[in-house]
Amino acid sequence: MKDVVALRLARGLASPRGSRWVGLALLLAGTFLGVGCSGGPKEAKDSVSGKVTLNDQAVSGIVTFRYDDGKELTSPTGLDGTYKIENPPPGKVHVSVKPLPGAALPSQGTNLIKDAPSMGEGQKGVSPKPQHAQPFTTFDVGTGKQTFDIKLP
Repeated sequence: MKDVVALRLARGLASPRGSRWVGLALLLAGTFLGVGCSGGPKEAKDSVSGKVTLNDQAVSGIVTFRYDDGKELTSPTGLDGTYKIENPPPGKVHVSVKPLPGAALPSQGTNLIKDAPSMGEGQKGVSPKPQHAQPFTTFDVGTGKQTFDIKLP
Protein backbone atom coordinates (compact mmCIF):
# COMPACT_ATOMS: atom_id res chain seq x y z
CA MET A 1 0.00 0.00 0.00
CA LYS A 2 2.82 2.41 0.87
CA ASP A 3 4.39 1.77 -2.52
CA VAL A 4 1.17 2.76 -4.28
CA VAL A 5 0.93 6.03 -2.33
CA ALA A 6 4.58 6.79 -3.01
CA LEU A 7 4.12 6.06 -6.72
CA ARG A 8 1.04 8.33 -6.92
CA LEU A 9 2.91 11.11 -5.10
CA ALA A 10 5.87 10.76 -7.46
CA ARG A 11 3.56 10.93 -10.49
CA GLY A 12 1.78 14.00 -9.08
CA LEU A 13 5.03 15.82 -8.50
CA ALA A 14 6.32 14.88 -11.92
CA SER A 15 3.18 16.04 -13.71
CA PRO A 16 2.87 19.63 -14.92
CA ARG A 17 0.07 20.20 -12.42
CA GLY A 18 2.16 18.94 -9.50
CA SER A 19 5.21 20.99 -10.48
CA ARG A 20 3.12 24.16 -10.29
CA TRP A 21 2.38 23.41 -6.65
CA VAL A 22 6.02 22.63 -5.92
CA GLY A 23 7.07 25.87 -7.61
CA LEU A 24 4.51 27.86 -5.66
CA ALA A 25 5.58 26.23 -2.39
CA LEU A 26 9.24 27.03 -3.09
CA LEU A 27 8.38 30.63 -4.01
CA LEU A 28 6.41 31.15 -0.81
CA ALA A 29 9.08 29.51 1.33
CA GLY A 30 11.75 31.73 -0.24
CA THR A 31 9.66 34.83 0.34
CA PHE A 32 9.07 34.08 4.01
CA LEU A 33 12.69 33.12 4.60
CA GLY A 34 13.89 36.30 2.91
CA VAL A 35 11.66 38.47 5.10
CA GLY A 36 12.68 36.63 8.24
CA CYS A 37 16.38 37.23 7.63
CA SER A 38 16.20 41.02 7.54
CA GLY A 39 17.92 41.27 10.93
CA GLY A 40 15.19 43.33 12.62
CA PRO A 41 14.93 47.08 12.98
CA LYS A 42 18.09 49.11 12.63
CA GLU A 43 19.07 51.87 15.01
CA ALA A 44 18.76 55.38 13.61
CA LYS A 45 22.00 56.88 12.31
CA ASP A 46 21.00 60.39 13.44
CA SER A 47 19.19 61.17 16.67
CA VAL A 48 18.74 63.76 19.39
CA SER A 49 18.13 62.52 22.91
CA GLY A 50 18.24 63.98 26.37
CA LYS A 51 16.40 64.52 29.62
CA VAL A 52 13.71 67.09 30.43
CA THR A 53 13.72 68.49 33.97
CA LEU A 54 11.90 71.17 35.95
CA ASN A 55 13.52 72.17 39.25
CA ASP A 56 15.76 69.07 38.96
CA GLN A 57 12.72 66.75 38.71
CA ALA A 58 12.00 64.59 35.67
CA VAL A 59 9.22 65.94 33.43
CA SER A 60 6.56 63.77 31.83
CA GLY A 61 5.37 65.41 28.64
CA ILE A 62 5.81 65.67 24.90
CA VAL A 63 8.95 67.29 23.47
CA THR A 64 8.36 69.17 20.20
CA PHE A 65 11.02 70.32 17.75
CA ARG A 66 9.57 72.86 15.29
CA TYR A 67 11.57 73.91 12.23
CA ASP A 68 11.28 77.34 10.58
CA ASP A 69 9.38 75.74 7.66
CA GLY A 70 6.65 74.57 10.10
CA LYS A 71 7.65 70.89 10.22
CA GLU A 72 7.36 69.39 13.71
CA LEU A 73 8.92 66.31 15.29
CA THR A 74 7.67 65.05 18.64
CA SER A 75 8.68 62.52 21.28
CA PRO A 76 7.03 61.58 24.57
CA THR A 77 9.29 61.54 27.58
CA GLY A 78 9.81 58.44 29.65
CA LEU A 79 9.07 58.28 33.36
CA ASP A 80 12.62 59.44 33.99
CA GLY A 81 12.21 62.49 31.70
CA THR A 82 14.24 61.07 28.82
CA TYR A 83 13.25 61.50 25.18
CA LYS A 84 14.65 60.54 21.78
CA ILE A 85 13.92 61.93 18.32
CA GLU A 86 15.25 59.74 15.52
CA ASN A 87 16.41 60.88 12.09
CA PRO A 88 15.80 64.60 12.57
CA PRO A 89 16.83 66.73 9.58
CA PRO A 90 19.68 69.14 10.34
CA GLY A 91 18.70 72.72 11.13
CA LYS A 92 17.61 75.11 13.84
CA VAL A 93 14.60 73.97 15.88
CA HIS A 94 12.37 75.78 18.34
CA VAL A 95 11.78 73.59 21.40
CA SER A 96 8.62 73.27 23.49
CA VAL A 97 7.34 70.73 26.00
CA LYS A 98 3.62 70.07 26.32
CA PRO A 99 1.76 68.06 28.96
CA LEU A 100 0.65 64.55 28.11
CA PRO A 101 -2.99 64.33 26.96
CA GLY A 102 -5.31 64.13 29.96
CA ALA A 103 -2.67 65.39 32.38
CA ALA A 104 -3.61 67.87 35.09
CA LEU A 105 -1.97 71.24 34.57
CA PRO A 106 -0.36 73.07 37.49
CA SER A 107 -3.03 75.78 37.18
CA GLN A 108 -5.62 73.09 38.00
CA GLY A 109 -4.23 72.59 41.48
CA THR A 110 -1.54 69.94 40.94
CA ASN A 111 1.79 69.58 39.18
CA LEU A 112 1.80 65.79 39.06
CA ILE A 113 0.64 63.65 36.18
CA LYS A 114 -1.33 60.63 37.34
CA ASP A 115 -2.81 57.84 35.28
CA ALA A 116 -1.36 59.09 32.00
CA PRO A 117 -1.75 56.56 29.16
CA SER A 118 1.98 55.81 28.81
CA MET A 119 2.62 55.36 32.51
CA GLY A 120 2.35 52.36 34.74
CA GLU A 121 0.09 52.03 37.75
CA GLY A 122 0.96 54.54 40.47
CA GLN A 123 3.71 56.29 38.49
CA LYS A 124 4.03 60.09 38.64
CA GLY A 125 5.98 62.74 36.82
CA VAL A 126 6.20 66.52 37.01
CA SER A 127 4.04 68.20 34.38
CA PRO A 128 5.41 71.09 32.31
CA LYS A 129 3.84 74.50 32.96
CA PRO A 130 1.44 75.99 30.38
CA GLN A 131 4.08 78.48 29.17
CA HIS A 132 6.37 75.57 28.17
CA ALA A 133 3.89 74.62 25.41
CA GLN A 134 5.25 77.63 23.50
CA PRO A 135 8.82 77.48 22.15
CA PHE A 136 11.17 78.73 24.86
CA THR A 137 14.60 77.75 23.53
CA THR A 138 16.35 76.75 20.30
CA PHE A 139 18.74 73.98 19.32
CA ASP A 140 20.84 73.40 16.20
CA VAL A 141 20.29 69.83 15.05
CA GLY A 142 23.30 68.32 13.32
CA THR A 143 24.17 64.82 12.13
CA GLY A 144 25.03 61.80 14.22
CA LYS A 145 23.92 61.11 17.76
CA GLN A 146 23.44 64.28 19.78
CA THR A 147 22.46 64.98 23.38
CA PHE A 148 20.28 67.96 24.28
CA ASP A 149 19.11 68.13 27.89
CA ILE A 150 16.17 70.49 28.39
CA LYS A 151 15.89 72.39 31.69
CA LEU A 152 12.51 74.05 31.87
CA PRO A 153 12.70 77.62 33.21
